Amino acid sequence: MVDLLAICKDCKIDFSKTVVICNDPGGTANYLHIRPKEFTRYAKEDFLCRDNRALINAISNAKRAIDCQIDTAFNHFGISFDTIPSAAHDYCNHFNFSNKDLPLKLRLIQSMSFTPSGLLSNIRNLRNKLEHYYEIPSEREVQDAIELAELFVLSMEHKISYIERGLIISSSDFHQLTGNEKDISLRSIDYYTGKTYSNRVHISFDEAKKIFTIKAYKNNRKHKEVSFDSSNKLHYCFINLINNLSDDIDTLNGIKTLLKIINHPIPESSIRVNSYLS
Repeated sequence: MVDLLAICKDCKIDFSKTVVICNDPGGTANYLHIRPKEFTRYAKEDFLCRDNRALINAISNAKRAIDCQIDTAFNHFGISFDTIPSAAHDYCNHFNFSNKDLPLKLRLIQSMSFTPSGLLSNIRNLRNKLEHYYEIPSEREVQDAIELAELFVLSMEHKISYIERGLIISSSDFHQLTGNEKDISLRSIDYYTGKTYSNRVHISFDEAKKIFTIKAYKNNRKHKEVSFDSSNKLHYCFINLINNLSDDIDTLNGIKTLLKIINHPIPESSIRVNSYLS
């Protein structure tokens, strides 16, 4: 059992003075046998014919591109896309979705911050049209569906390719200055050594093993190390967090979500990210 709340308290991390250091940028998506862009290409080829069968095939391939991209993201992070783990259900229950009928996969993608909610709403409408109405789509609808699929695929590919695989969480109280570090700039590479904050929590994702690992340090000594996979709710919390490191506002939101889910007692209004280093 991973008790992140206990680890943070034990390391005395003050989340009103949070420091987040991104220290392992970039990744490589683990694609399935067919890549999402292949389906968007099929959709474009179908659309060129413009007859009824071609329009139906085109919009179906646009939907397949979206589904394939979602499953690719799940596969990359070790989440079964055939049988969604119960931990993912529990994680999604912490969020209030404006669309109550949103399928679980789309709820999970939204709650892990892979794509904007507005884009998902359009995807839901596309899925509903295909699955519940037997109508020939118009050329305009097909073109919109292809563009939506392309936008979704590009958005998620970018997230996966540039997502952080590791970060350090600490608080400004633990910043140590020694020797020539007195004149250190806020973005100095020395911050990435992990030696300038005596108490800290390292979070890293192993793309090969599909696991997250937490390493907690107290007074610059390793205090605890735990690992977990998609059977643990924290797996989804950390995907959400590393998806929210594009700027300080997103990082703050990611920290707030994490603390909410682990039931940290700090009031949300008191949470601050004092230093964001990427």
